[in-house]
Amino acid sequence: MSLGNNSGRFTYVNIKKGQLVVKKENEFSYFSFIAGYLKDLEIRDDEFNGKKYKKLCLMLTDNDEDFQLQMKLDSGYGIAFSMMVPNIDLKQMVKITPTYKEVDNKGKAGMFINQSGKALKWFWTRDNPGHLPPMEQTEFKGETLWDNTKQQTFLIDYLLNTIKPALGHSIVDGPAHQLDEKERDPNPSDITEPVDDLPF
Repeated sequence: MSLGNNSGRFTYVNIKKGQLVVKKENEFSYFSFIAGYLKDLEIRDDEFNGKKYKKLCLMLTDNDEDFQLQMKLDSGYGIAFSMMVPNIDLKQMVKITPTYKEVDNKGKAGMFINQSGKALKWFWTRDNPGHLPPMEQTEFKGETLWDNTKQQTFLIDYLLNTIKPALGHSIVDGPAHQLDEKERDPNPSDITEPVDDLPF
C-alpha cells in the first residue's frame, strides 16, 4: 500500500476519529487502513492543546515507502495496539485499521490488526491479564476515576525493551529510549485527538 511519494523521507500518518490522515501542503487526505512491515517504534513526550502526553510512533514500510503512524499511547488506538502487539508476527506484513464510535457522548477509539487475513486478538485480557498491572480505582471530588499509570509504565517497558529490539531492522537508529522534546524530528502538527476510553 502507498499513501503518497515522500522523496526518501517518512510520510507522517495521524489518526482522527477512526481515520488515517496525511497532511501535505495544507491539504488532508483520509484513509481507512495502512499496511506494511513494522520496522521500528518510538515513544515520545509530546503536547496537544496544552496537555502533555506520550505519543506512540510506529515506523512501517511497504518496501517502497516509509510511514510513521502516530497516536497517543494512552488512547483507544495506543492501548489496542499495545494489547495486541505480542500476537503480531513481526516478520509478516500487518494491516492496521483504526476504529471510532460515539458512546454516551464520548469518543470510543480502537483498532483492528490483521495478518494473513485473520484479525489478531488482545494478548492481555480482563480474564487473562498475566503480568499486566490492573487499573486502579480512585475517588476525586465524589467522582470515580481510573488510574492506569502502572499499566502504562508496564506497556512502555514492554514496547521499548521487548518489541523494539525484536524488530531488528531499525529505520530510526539508536537504543530504545524515550525522546524528549529537544530530540524530536520536525514533523507536521499532530492532529490526533484526545479520546476518553473506558477502563480495562
